[in-house]
Amino acid sequence: MQALTGSAVVAGSAAAIVAAGINAAIVGTLSSIATQVITTGRVDLGSALQSGAVSGLVAGVTSGVLGNAPGTSSGSGLADGATGSAATVTPGTNGATQLSQGSWADFVKNPESYAANTAIRSGISAAINSAVYGGSFGTAFLNGVVADAAAIGANSIGGATDAYSLQNVLGHAFLGCAAASLSSGDCAGGAVGAGTSALLTPLIRDAIYADSASLNYSDDKIRQAITVGLGTLAGGIAGIAAGTNGASAAQSAEIEALNNATSRWQNVKDPRFQANVKALGECIDVVSCRMNAAYLEAQVNGLNDEKIASLCGADNECVAARKQERALYQGAYTQAIGHEDPTIAARDYLGRLNQAQGNKYNGLQLDDALQRFKQGLSDIANPLDAFVLKSIVGNPAIFGAVLGVTALDSDGGGSGRLPASSGNKVAQEVFQAYSNPSQLVQSRINSFLSQIPENSKGRITMGVAVVEDANGVRSILVSTSEPNGYLRPGVSLQYGDKVVAGTGHAEADIISYANANNLKVIDIGATRPVCANCQDTIQSTGANISTPLKNPPKE
Repeated sequence: MQALTGSAVVAGSAAAIVAAGINAAIVGTLSSIATQVITTGRVDLGSALQSGAVSGLVAGVTSGVLGNAPGTSSGSGLADGATGSAATVTPGTNGATQLSQGSWADFVKNPESYAANTAIRSGISAAINSAVYGGSFGTAFLNGVVADAAAIGANSIGGATDAYSLQNVLGHAFLGCAAASLSSGDCAGGAVGAGTSALLTPLIRDAIYADSASLNYSDDKIRQAITVGLGTLAGGIAGIAAGTNGASAAQSAEIEALNNATSRWQNVKDPRFQANVKALGECIDVVSCRMNAAYLEAQVNGLNDEKIASLCGADNECVAARKQERALYQGAYTQAIGHEDPTIAARDYLGRLNQAQGNKYNGLQLDDALQRFKQGLSDIANPLDAFVLKSIVGNPAIFGAVLGVTALDSDGGGSGRLPASSGNKVAQEVFQAYSNPSQLVQSRINSFLSQIPENSKGRITMGVAVVEDANGVRSILVSTSEPNGYLRPGVSLQYGDKVVAGTGHAEADIISYANANNLKVIDIGATRPVCANCQDTIQSTGANISTPLKNPPKE
């Protein structure tokens, strides 16, 4: 490992200060909104943004002053200078109230240093809050000390008791009462808010973090801020419903949410968490794979042996969990790097779908079918090729990555058009059969109109339809009003087209063939306006008609 230069240390410290400020600003803004809703029933966005700005300023200054000082809260990220304990400010009904994020383990390890840093943190917070909101510096300072003590206490209760247990809920309720009383708040409100948060915020957290690949809740700052904000709102509403002070209830709920519900880790053995990490490695397009790889690399680097030792100490269970977490991130990182090659991404994607369907095909068969797809040689009559076609065209990201293009043209400028090679032309039609069958039918009808000899256009009709079999595989049927499926000179078919030989009405012949072969007609059209009888026949199938209709004769 290379030694850090002075400039690198300064840059890292600056980045940590900025990160601390941004995180606190988000939590402060959302918490202010929640408190306003509880206490006034409305939201003053300007006040909420001001609260967020003050929160960010306090956190940034605190992080810059204390940095990695002994006694700072590693549980809140301060060991890396990532956030500031006692840094979030939420305006209450009587001025600015302070909220802390603390760690019981760090307090026990360095009580003297922690107490000294509490004084520094509270002094910084009090000075900034007094300057912005007015009021007594002494009162704000005392509230800061109480908030720091409450943060440590909430973290301790969470670590010593099981979630949802009576000891856990009552412990947070008693702490909420004491903290509210010491800061001139409402004891009952503090108790109701903290107890409610202990019951509801873990449920809110689990829903918010359902698809998160961050094991440490506080690493996912946006989700943490949303969780804390909703937990604060729940606690405040419960406080008002119980006839207590809503602001005190909200403050205590927020302390619990930040220092208990979102201060720990998900279970590394939880299949849901493991699936979320694995999903990052199963990316498809180059851009998302590069982003995921960068995130995963940062997670791996953040869990080096030195960091794990700092986090866990002599706790062997913690060490084992962190190493398992690192291994999960490392495995997903390796896969994400590999998936920057679209062929590998497509192969793995097809493999997962094949496994979900009972491993009908082996890897070599899938590879061969994938190559046929890329060359435009897929045979939809072949179940393997049909499986690959349906799988790839049903996933725009895979489709675009495999063919080296953006499958969807979102800006209308043609950026999503495929190169005009025969293989890609077939692939484009297959993709359109799923994404825009009406457009495909109209395009094919226009193509036939340009190919039918002028002296025949008023006498013959050609039809085109997109149909779907029982497995969801779509294909194209072509019909003609001429006997035995005869095609006039100059009329050409695309690879994979199935010509339906009929009796006269091209559209009705397609419907008849589809019904006889258990095919669902998705979209249909014809080179001449669709007659009334054919309209009735098509209507019974529920198919869309994408070309002009012939008006019924006037009576």
